[in-house]
Order: sequence, then structure tokens, then C-alpha cells
Amino acid sequence: MDMKNVIDPDIKYVDKVLCIIVPKENMNPNGNRMEKKINTGK
Repeated sequence: MDMKNVIDPDIKYVDKVLCIIVPKENMNPNGNRMEKKINTGK
């Protein structure tokens, strides 16, 4: 399923890798993490 076609643009994408919700600006069109690192506190 192509998430970018089924999720409202204002809804944040779910990061399947970190199991957290991240702003869609941090996601690439495939819904995967971009090179930009997310601060998870680890």
C-alpha cells in the first residue's frame, strides 16, 4: 500500500523502523527514513 496516497497530508507518517511518529518532512516518498537523523534520546 502506498501510504502517501492514503494518508492525509497533515497526518504524520509512522516510522516503521523506530516505531515512532515523525513529521512527514523527515520521510522520503517510500515512507522510509531519510538520511536526516531523528533524535530518539538514544
